[in-house]
Amino acid sequence: MKKVILSLLFLLAQVSYGQWEWCNNALSENSDGLSIKSIQINKQQIIVGTDSGVYISTDNGKSWYPKNSGLTNNRIQTIEVNENNIFVGTDSTGGIFLSTNNGDSWVQKNGGIPDLGIIDYYIPLDFAIIGNKILVAISYSGVFMSTNNGDSWSRRNTGLLENDWVSCFLVKGDSIFAGSQAGNVYLSLDSGNSWIWKSHMDDMIQSMTLCNNNIYAGMFYSGVYKSTDQGNSFAPCNSGLEPPPDQHIFVYSLAALNGNIFAGTANSLYMSSDDGNSWSHKSNGITFSNVYALCTDGNKIVAGTGRGGVYISFNMGNSWYSDISSQYIESLAIIGNRIFAVIPLFGVFMSDDRGDSWYSNLTDLSDCIYSNIVSSGDMVCVGKSGSDGGVLFSFDDGDTWVQKNSGLNEPINVNTLGIHKNNIYAANEDGLYKSTNYGTEWNLLDYDVTSNPIYCFFSDWNNFFAGTFKKGIFASTDDGNNWFRKDTNTDLEDAWVSSFCKQGNNIFVSTEDHSVLLSTNEGISWIPCGSGIYSFGINCLWCIEDVLFAGTTYRSVYISTNSGKNWISKDIGFGNPSVNCFTSIDDIIFAGTSSGVFRAKLSDLTTDVKEFEPASSNSIYPNPAHDFINTADYLGWEYQMYDLLGNNVQTGLVNSENINISKLSAGFYTIRFFKEGKQEVKKLIKV
Repeated sequence: MKKVILSLLFLLAQVSYGQWEWCNNALSENSDGLSIKSIQINKQQIIVGTDSGVYISTDNGKSWYPKNSGLTNNRIQTIEVNENNIFVGTDSTGGIFLSTNNGDSWVQKNGGIPDLGIIDYYIPLDFAIIGNKILVAISYSGVFMSTNNGDSWSRRNTGLLENDWVSCFLVKGDSIFAGSQAGNVYLSLDSGNSWIWKSHMDDMIQSMTLCNNNIYAGMFYSGVYKSTDQGNSFAPCNSGLEPPPDQHIFVYSLAALNGNIFAGTANSLYMSSDDGNSWSHKSNGITFSNVYALCTDGNKIVAGTGRGGVYISFNMGNSWYSDISSQYIESLAIIGNRIFAVIPLFGVFMSDDRGDSWYSNLTDLSDCIYSNIVSSGDMVCVGKSGSDGGVLFSFDDGDTWVQKNSGLNEPINVNTLGIHKNNIYAANEDGLYKSTNYGTEWNLLDYDVTSNPIYCFFSDWNNFFAGTFKKGIFASTDDGNNWFRKDTNTDLEDAWVSSFCKQGNNIFVSTEDHSVLLSTNEGISWIPCGSGIYSFGINCLWCIEDVLFAGTTYRSVYISTNSGKNWISKDIGFGNPSVNCFTSIDDIIFAGTSSGVFRAKLSDLTTDVKEFEPASSNSIYPNPAHDFINTADYLGWEYQMYDLLGNNVQTGLVNSENINISKLSAGFYTIRFFKEGKQEVKKLIKV
C-alpha cells in the first residue's frame, strides 16, 4: 500500500513542554493555517506559495520548510518551475523572484517590466514556460517574455485587445492559450511572441486546464466552461456544481488527472469523470471550503486551501490527508515508542518521535469509519465499519496490515475492540465476538449486545468489564462466555459508560453525564467521586503513577492527585477541544482531541498542584444578582463563567471588586475562579 504522509512543518528540538502543547506540526502554528495561493510539484518537491511566503516539502507533506531568504515580499501569488529554477510572483511591489538552489535563496528579477515597483496594481498572475522562453502575465500590463532565465523581460502584447490583460495560461504542445480578465481566450502559435483572439465569455477567466483534448476554463463567478474545438467556442458545463446560497459559482482552480477534471471552488472541491458533463463533491477530509490551488503528479493530487493549509489525495480525491491538527482523534495506543492515532474517516497514523511527525501505511480508500485501536505485545488491531468493515491486524508495529473477518457476520460494523488475557473481542450491532487466535477465527458469544450496546472494554485480571450505552456495566469472569450486571447502585443503572481506568486496587469509571465513580472491590459497588469537574461530559480516563486524568467535552483535561476525591482543571494550551482519549510514554501524556493530538510532561502539569484544601470562605454576593456581583475576595484571580449547557459565556481577570453580569440572560451559572494552582467554584443565579 502506498505510504501516505501528513503535512507537517516545524520540528521540536527537544521534549520540553509548558503545560499542553499541540504536536501536529502543520504548515503553521496558527490553528487557522495558511492561505495557499499556488502549488507546483517538481520531482520529489511540493512547493506552495502562501500569504506568508514559500514552503517546500520533499516527503509528500510530512515536513514543510519555509524558503524565504531574499524575498522582499512574502505574499506569493504564483509559482512556476523550470528544471532547477523556481520562479515566484508576489503581490504589491515585490514582483518576480528566482531561486536556483531549491528555494534556499531568492533574487529579484524585474528587469524590463516597467510597471513593477510603481503601484500595487501590477502583480504577476501566472507563468508559462515553453522551450527556453518564460512568459509572465502582469495585471493591468500584459504579457512579458524572458529568454535568459528572467534576467530581462520584454512585452509581448501583439494581438491582445486594448485594456485587456491575461490572467492565466495553458500550454498545449507548441501552443499557448491565455485567458483574460475580460473573458477573452487568446492563442499563440509562436511561443508567446504574438496572440490571436479565439473566443469570449462574459466573465473573468481564473484558471485553465486540458483534459481528453478538451479545454476547460474556471470562471470568476460563472462556474466551468468547456471548449471542444481548440478554444474557438466555450459553453458552460456546471451540472452538479453547487454555489453557496444566493451566490455565484466561483472557480479558483482547475486540474486534470487520469481523464478526470478537478475544480476548486469557493465552497468545495468537485470532480468530473465525464468530460465536465456532471460534477460531484470530492472534498472528504478537506475542512476548509475555499480551494485556491490544485496540482497533479502521477497518482497524486495536491490541493491548497484558504486558511486550511495543504491536502493530498492518492485515490482520485476520494479522501484527503493533511496535518492532524484539524482532525478528530478517536483513539490512541502505544507499542514501544511508537504512538498510534486513529482518525475515524482516514485510518491509523503513527509517530516515532513522540508526536513531532505523523505518517500512515493504513489509510481509508473507501467509505469506512475506523473505531478504536488496541495493542498487546507486538500486536495492534483496529476495527472499522462500512463497505469493507472488519478488524485489521498488524504484527510488525503497524508497518503492514492484514484484515481478518472469518466468522464475523456481514455487514461487519465494528464499534469497539477489547483485549483480555490475549483474547480479542469485537462488538457490533449483531453481538459480541471473540477470537482466541489473533483474528484467524471469530466466534459469536452468548451476549445480547443489541439490548446492551457496548461502548468500551476494560480488563482486570479477574474481571473483563463492558461499559454500555445507557445500560451500565457488565462483567465476565470466564473470558467473556457469561456476563452479569456489575453495578449495584442507581448511579450506573442508566449510565452511558465512556471509559475505565485502574490505579492500584482502585477501578474508576467515567460516564457521559458528569460522573466519575470509584470501586475498591473489583466493581461490586461504586461510589461517586469527581468533585471539581465541571463539564458537559467525561469521555476518557487515564492514570500515570499517582495522577489521574479525565478528558471532557468542551472543558479539556482535569487531573486528580488524591485518588479521584478532588479534581483541578489543566487545560492551558488546549483552546477548547473535546478530549477523547489518552495514552502515555514515560512521563509524557498524549491527549487525542477533536482538534488533533496534544502532549504535556507530567511534571509540568503537577509542579503547581498544591494539596487540595477545604472549601474557602470566599464568597460572591448578592446572589441572586442582576447587574453586578461583588468578587472582592477573588481580586487577582482569573475566572470562567458557564451556563447550564456548558457554554463559556464570560471570562476575565478579577481586577476590581465587581464583575458586570448585566449582559447575561437570566438563569443558573457556574463560576470557576483559579489562581496559582488553586481553584474554587461558585454557583450564581442571574435574575
